[in-house]
Amino acid sequence: MNVSSFQELLLALAANAPAIIITNDIVAEGTATVNYPVLIRGASRTTLIQRSPTSLGVVFNVTSSGQLNLQNLIVDGASNSGSVASPLINTAGQLNITDVTLENSFSSFRGGAISQAGNSTTLTNAIISNCAAPEIGGAIYVGGSNSALTINDTTVLSSFSGSNGGAIYINQTTTLRCTNVTFSENIASTNGGALFANINTSTIMTNCRFFNNQANNGGAIFVNPTTIFELRDSEFNSNSTSANGGAVYLNNNSNSVLSGNSFVLNTAANGGGIFLNNSAIMNLSGSTFTSNAVSSSGAGIFLNTNTESTISACTFFSNASTNAGAIYVNFGATLQLVNSFLDSNSAANEAGGVFINTDAVVSIINTEIDRNTSDVGGAISINTGGNALIQNGTILDNSAATQAGAIFNLGTLTLIDQVNFGPVGSNEAPIAPGILNAGILNVQNLILDSNGLFIASADNVVRIINPLLPGSIFQLDTTDYVFPDPERSPIVIAIPTESYPVLAQTDADAFLKPVTGFEDWNIQLLNNQVVLVFNPSPGQNTITYLNVLSDVNPNPTSYQPEDLPIILQDPGPVEGFEFIGWFDAAGNQVTVIPEGTTGDIVLFARYRESDVVIGDQVIQNKVRIDCDPCDCKNE
Repeated sequence: MNVSSFQELLLALAANAPAIIITNDIVAEGTATVNYPVLIRGASRTTLIQRSPTSLGVVFNVTSSGQLNLQNLIVDGASNSGSVASPLINTAGQLNITDVTLENSFSSFRGGAISQAGNSTTLTNAIISNCAAPEIGGAIYVGGSNSALTINDTTVLSSFSGSNGGAIYINQTTTLRCTNVTFSENIASTNGGALFANINTSTIMTNCRFFNNQANNGGAIFVNPTTIFELRDSEFNSNSTSANGGAVYLNNNSNSVLSGNSFVLNTAANGGGIFLNNSAIMNLSGSTFTSNAVSSSGAGIFLNTNTESTISACTFFSNASTNAGAIYVNFGATLQLVNSFLDSNSAANEAGGVFINTDAVVSIINTEIDRNTSDVGGAISINTGGNALIQNGTILDNSAATQAGAIFNLGTLTLIDQVNFGPVGSNEAPIAPGILNAGILNVQNLILDSNGLFIASADNVVRIINPLLPGSIFQLDTTDYVFPDPERSPIVIAIPTESYPVLAQTDADAFLKPVTGFEDWNIQLLNNQVVLVFNPSPGQNTITYLNVLSDVNPNPTSYQPEDLPIILQDPGPVEGFEFIGWFDAAGNQVTVIPEGTTGDIVLFARYRESDVVIGDQVIQNKVRIDCDPCDCKNE
């Protein structure tokens, strides 16, 4: 049946016409109620049904016994607003929309375009644009019991919610399926710029795109309690929040599977790509996180309290934060990171790659963490009480501006199987270019750390939990603990454990003494411990220097007859002091240790206070005084 006016449409519906064709643009001056199966289609894709400016009711009302098949139309709400403004379509029955545009509609409560209460709705090749609701579901609201919403090949854009779900809000026991859907420039004042999935819902999204959506939490998607959420082969670009989850926020006890997705240029305070909260569970695979940014922590992902996550075959590249350029693992969270790649991420403070907080448990397996930067912990930072296992991976070319170019450990770090930190200079920092261990460090199998192992104190020596294989390398750094003190006391480097109670020589062979300052020391297996001991060569005599204020002393610490004579050099300069010379115990100044000298020697440095200018400094009228440059300190 052909109709050319809204009144004719109402008459056709009253006559239970099975198929109705709207031949021209019409104005909806009331509500068309559908209580039986009917097809309503436009004569062309641009045929328009426009709500009258004087009408605030729905254009179509589908009852529980109705089935509306709407095709080939534009339904325009004329941007009507008011205290009793309504969606374009209210449905409790079956609604099928194909090749239809729903636009410019405001609802005074929820669902600017569609409000669904039970039953099912399917949208195919549709456009929903510029719809709004002051409460929930700017474009679509789905409630009722066992409702189903299916969306295919559709675009939802420029919709707004004053609360949750800028584009879509699904509630209660709803099932949502989206395939090849684009969500663009939707806004929610609170949560879920594009989608808010509430209690006991199930959502499957495949090949969807989310661009420039905004919310306070969950710039694109917010998933709430006890929900099941699957997201596959989808793209998130330039979504943003003022708080958490620039792209996706997975909340209380939700269970999510995400695979093959990309997260690019999303922004938030925490969790630029994904924020996982309050006992939520996530399985993430085959996804990329690129150039996401946060003002606080976890530019790629933030895993919050008591969450459980498995991340496999994922790439994190060029993300930036204050803490944790790629992944932040918070209190009590667990993470298994497998077969992944963290490259060129940055943090202004700690952990260019991964930050592991107190009571968090993290396993990093077959993963590369390369070229990340931070102030502390270029690749990884482990807080007090945090626990990290690294198995079979590489940690290369990371850097820290202050300390711990590769790993900063205050918690428990376990390295097993083959973990490669690269050659000397691969990881960089002024202090501890490799691992800075101020916690517990467990090792076994083949570990290659030529960059340096910084042992902060006697409480932080290496614990060998199973044999170290031949070829393992731990290059020791000089520290306040690993230091050639004048008493030349043995320094314990590594100890056995309950799981490996008797050490072997191959374990001791893995450790290399610091590059400088330990010329007459060597590593030994002594009393079932790996120990750095003073052990001068036969016929070699020691030279001990006392009262030296500078950290720099270029003179040798031992000699043999063939080394004589030795011309003594000044130690490095110290600001505020002038070096006078070297003196023996009798007070005689010594400038040369002459040929024929035998036995051990003790020399004392003497200084006087001085106000002389040191360094390369520019003074009055740009006259330059060139002096020996030095590292200076106040004593």
